Amino acid sequence: MAVLSQNPSVQIPAAADEAVGRRVVGRARRAAVALLALIGALSLTVGSTPLANLLAAPLLTVRSAPAKADVAIILAGGRYLDGSLNEASIERTVAGVRLYYQGFVPRLLFTGGPCCGGSASALMAKLAMELGVPREAILLEEQSTRTHDSAVYSVALLRRRGLRSAILVTSPLHLLRARLAFAAAGLTVHPVRSSETDLALVSSLSERIILFEDAIHEYLGLAFYRLGRWI
Repeated sequence: MAVLSQNPSVQIPAAADEAVGRRVVGRARRAAVALLALIGALSLTVGSTPLANLLAAPLLTVRSAPAKADVAIILAGGRYLDGSLNEASIERTVAGVRLYYQGFVPRLLFTGGPCCGGSASALMAKLAMELGVPREAILLEEQSTRTHDSAVYSVALLRRRGLRSAILVTSPLHLLRARLAFAAAGLTVHPVRSSETDLALVSSLSERIILFEDAIHEYLGLAFYRLGRWI
């Protein structure tokens, strides 16, 4: 009967070691190819079908309903690493400024805290002033880093100033979760979309992929907020 050596000094032949390495690399390559194929198939499905539009539809049930109020609360949408505002923040700022000039509100509250060495809300306020809104008509909340915090801190600020009614401005997909967060914080708001683009008509591959990603983000946010009892 053959007896296997228990001698630790026995070395595995180099050829066997190389064969094991090749098998591991081969499996990793096959897994990577399969993953890339899956991502490609998903991207093609999302981009060439109305899947993203259908997924986003339940999030778009909150329509714009502007009404006279003490203040418009504009949620920051973020900024780029170079310090410039991203598209969502610009859209929301312009929508808030429009409400000011239309006479719906006498003041604007920009909310959104530190990011990339500064505050998106401060940059939004600067843009609003460049568009003609006077500094005395602008309020800032620069501590929040998520929608829940924006709701809590903004409602506290309004109460300190005796402001009781508000319009809430944010992106269409975000409006449902944002309105629920403010209601949970004790303030019923008049919702206003920062853009009235009909997302049901989005049809290009790139736009549908972005819409899909944004919708998934919102569904995850809603689930997380419900688990945390923030809405």
